[in-house]
Amino acid sequence: MNDSYKKQMALVLAVVALLVSVWGIYHYAKKNGGVNVAEKSETTLPYLHGDNSFIFRFADDLQFANTAEEIDEELQETVVFSSEVPEKGFQIFIAPFDSETTLNMDDIKISNPDLDISNAEEILIDGELGYGFSSKTIGTNFETFEVWFVSMGKIYQVSTYPGFKKDLKEILSTWKWN
Repeated sequence: MNDSYKKQMALVLAVVALLVSVWGIYHYAKKNGGVNVAEKSETTLPYLHGDNSFIFRFADDLQFANTAEEIDEELQETVVFSSEVPEKGFQIFIAPFDSETTLNMDDIKISNPDLDISNAEEILIDGELGYGFSSKTIGTNFETFEVWFVSMGKIYQVSTYPGFKKDLKEILSTWKWN
């Protein structure tokens, strides 16, 4: 397999995993009468990634769980931040990325033809250029807000509900590379 194909497959697998996770949270919230995302904790805690590559602060009413899976001899991780209020959570998918290339919106759109992407914007994550955008899987009404960026040979795909966009941007503004 060539590197371009591996890169595209990794992006497609990441999007599928993301959509399944967010779909499950959405249906849980819908089944349980919805949630009020306006409630916000004022206290934050630090999250230090397991390999010590980055740290950021998150609301103390969120809990996190980390899972890792080896695909084609490469480690892919998902860190899910959730609360009793499902629409307050977010997810970070981390996978190897060809460090010789850069990420741009055209790559994201080409690698994910089933996503209707809108409202794209550039976002800096501790000096690294990333892209924030709203997305909806074609043929569904399910929407997410996502921020994708690349650093140190890995792609980071952060996703949440549209109602948590402002909070996610605040969290990402505290992100620091070690």
